[in-house]
Amino acid sequence: STVLPYASIVAEAFGENFDFPTPVVESGGSSAGLKRFCQGVGTEHTDVANASRAIREKEIKACAENGVTDIIEVRIGYDGIVFASQFNGPAYTAFTQSDIFNALAPKVMVDGALVDNPYTQ
Repeated sequence: STVLPYASIVAEAFGENFDFPTPVVESGGSSAGLKRFCQGVGTEHTDVANASRAIREKEIKACAENGVTDIIEVRIGYDGIVFASQFNGPAYTAFTQSDIFNALAPKVMVDGALVDNPYTQ
């Protein structure tokens, strides 16, 4: 998780400075983390979920069904992917610009037709 280190530091500082238990922070991907977060309220449940996207309506509904109703969403940054090589090293050639486009674009050309991207998995 890109934000796990920051969330963990904030949770530890919270636990050290307030008369409440240190919040439980877990990692495991946006959907998996929000699923655990929405399982309930209490010491046996996740208090903070990190995600690289906004919480979905179906997740808010699942939370509500389990008594998780006081959800506060805080954006602390943006996720990103960086392809890098050594400054004075060889050029980074593992992926072409076309490879990167095909991995990220919602639609791509396949056999001369613009179609939903089949390369996203």
